[in-house]
Amino acid sequence: MPLQKHILLVCQKFPPVAGIGGRRWAKFAKYLSRLDVRVHVICTPHLEESSSLWTKDVIHNPNIIRHEVPSGYPNWNPSNHLFGKIRNKLTYWRLLASTQGTPYDQSIFWHAGVRKKATEILQNQEIQHMILTGAPFHQFYHLGKLKNQFPDLKLILDFRDPWTSGTAYGMSEISPKRLAYERSIEQEALRTADIVLGPYALPHLLGDAMSKSNTTAIPHIIPHAFDPEDIADISSSLTKKDETIRLIYGGSLYPGTETYLTQLATSLKALQQTQPSALEKWEFSFYTPETQRAAIFQGLPESTVRFFAPIPHRDILQKVSEADICLLFLNEEKKHFRTTKFAEFSTLKRPFLLFGPTGEVADFIHQNKIGHTISNPNFRQQDLLAGIQQLLKPNAFHPDFQSQQYSYPAVTDMLIRLLDVQQPSQKTKQIHV
Repeated sequence: MPLQKHILLVCQKFPPVAGIGGRRWAKFAKYLSRLDVRVHVICTPHLEESSSLWTKDVIHNPNIIRHEVPSGYPNWNPSNHLFGKIRNKLTYWRLLASTQGTPYDQSIFWHAGVRKKATEILQNQEIQHMILTGAPFHQFYHLGKLKNQFPDLKLILDFRDPWTSGTAYGMSEISPKRLAYERSIEQEALRTADIVLGPYALPHLLGDAMSKSNTTAIPHIIPHAFDPEDIADISSSLTKKDETIRLIYGGSLYPGTETYLTQLATSLKALQQTQPSALEKWEFSFYTPETQRAAIFQGLPESTVRFFAPIPHRDILQKVSEADICLLFLNEEKKHFRTTKFAEFSTLKRPFLLFGPTGEVADFIHQNKIGHTISNPNFRQQDLLAGIQQLLKPNAFHPDFQSQQYSYPAVTDMLIRLLDVQQPSQKTKQIHV
């Protein structure tokens, strides 16, 4: 009987710790464990009252073993009070003094404890693969040094987000000197890696960092996926209760999508004057943290455009299943990124109406005939009307589209084959340094 495979995963916010960053690898851990892979996870302790939406996927599983290391990163929030502002300023200065790069990387203080814990695990387990998922990213650089101690260890970097090529985590506001430091450790981390993963094409995630690093790492796309067990009893067939045309959006409205939202409001107001009968049947529902965007639609009937706070994950999937059209809004930075939300919603076979610049997401929708895109931010009311009418026709979401290829069981099979192919010829050895 073959020995059980063990892997080491470093995922800072792994369930039950709340946060969207834990979803991808909670799901992979769940399905890897069913393939008799034992997943050792280094993560932060669960200290908050709130818990992850994906806790049920990983608890009480003997093949998923948590190793908790406190992050040491301060919990600081914007404040309008003088004391709070002073406290935040002091915290910010402390973080600046603690790193040469961005003060917003939450592994600034974490990586030392993680390296110690990882060394202990690697010394005591037959582990051939260590997977680091980020953000945060500084851990990629610091934990990559474990390759000096364990030269046969295969190091896998999983980029859920862009590092220096993006605008998040302070990249758009730090000084040129700090940004140069971030780029230098990004390239060093890439040089150390054996495999580099991303849910999208890596040039869109990393820009030219791969080529500049001269890395020999093998790049692979391991896409975001949906869990069929999350939608097992949600029907993909639409039963119309009335003549209302329901268009639904679920998720964050990214900065930069305001142009499309404003033009949508303008087009709806124009249709209110020219074709009020069509507008009376339309119902746009937004479930989003950015409820303040409702102000863009002032002057329209409340029954036409409604904004709601986010609802539980399962509830939004149910809402999508009851809708006629699934809305997407993307900005320039996200135009190539088929998100988890995209994967999940596609299983419910509702045609997409995408507002956003042309990119891989728009191309994917067109090539697979699963929706319509409006890329011109100055679109007219006729463009909106024609798009919606097109999506109300039979088979607007092509019936032959195979969403199962983006299920977690299928994508986990891709991952496990990658791990099998990349197995080293010798057992991992430790070198004392």
